[in-house]
Amino acid sequence: MPPENETYAYRIDATGILTDVSPNWDAFALANDGSHLVAKYVVGRPLLDFITDDTTRLIYALVFERLSSRTEPLKFPFRCDSPDKRRSMEMTLQPLPEGGLRLESRVLYVERRPPVAVLDARAERGDGLLRMCSWCKRVEVAREWVELERYVADSGVMSAPKPPRVTHGMCPSCSAEVLGQIERLGSP
Repeated sequence: MPPENETYAYRIDATGILTDVSPNWDAFALANDGSHLVAKYVVGRPLLDFITDDTTRLIYALVFERLSSRTEPLKFPFRCDSPDKRRSMEMTLQPLPEGGLRLESRVLYVERRPPVAVLDARAERGDGLLRMCSWCKRVEVAREWVELERYVADSGVMSAPKPPRVTHGMCPSCSAEVLGQIERLGSP
């Protein structure tokens, strides 16, 4: 389990290409079933290639555009959960003098929990579809965004033969927070 305050960093150039990752990047990727995300597979590729949903990709593109002409960093909280851990993290996006950004994710808090199959990338999937917020990891159930643990407890998903497929987006709360920060940055 990563210690609290552990950081994972990467850089993108002015065109959004990943140019460098921190030395502990591969260990984190491998510990979280991300063998396809180790440095040799991500460096040299556009960061946005690794963001699966259109909403989150658009938000990141807006942030990158707004930060391109600034010097002060932007920070925001997010979650990076695994099947058996809830991870509260903070991302700092620091504009670089030569263009591009340094993105650093810092672990604030890690909480163990019983494994949740819906977050297991290796689990065979059923026909259902579950929408999860890319930032806070809450899920949308009947037009309400709830903590994943509540969904698991209320839905019976753990007794289902196969968990639903997961798609991502942004809940209204996280969307308002992140878009508010983008607006405060002003125009590029």
